Amino acid sequence: MYHIGVIYVPCDIEKQRVIDIIRRATDSKKYDIRVKMAADAAMPDIAASDIIIFASDSSSDNPINKDYSGIVRALKGINLSGRVAGIISFGTDDTVKAWQNVLEYTGITCHGESLVITDTIDEDNIRKWLKSLIRKYEVIVNGR
Repeated sequence: MYHIGVIYVPCDIEKQRVIDIIRRATDSKKYDIRVKMAADAAMPDIAASDIIIFASDSSSDNPINKDYSGIVRALKGINLSGRVAGIISFGTDDTVKAWQNVLEYTGITCHGESLVITDTIDEDNIRKWLKSLIRKYEVIVNGR
């Protein structure tokens, strides 16, 4: 069984729906999904995950929400090779770019398609994105 870690910033009820869609869309026979708020997450949560989804909005002057500050600090100098990261931004592409910069030297494979959610939550689009993210990880695993 593979592990998917979803780390998110609790925003509002609509954004929480995105996390719930991901949870429901994950095949529980193949993947164990663990969901944590960014303020409560730590490096063991990331290290235990094969696929890591970072869901964030921005906060005042930072494109990544401040609840992630401990994780962002801890990601400097860690090796996450063999894992895949998916990025969900609630708002702007700036959050996606900031996450890509944070993850650049970790060795993790960033899923090429990030999910940027502005106003409308499209459940089919979220499911397609998740399926594509999982497929990316399966290609890596099958290539070993």
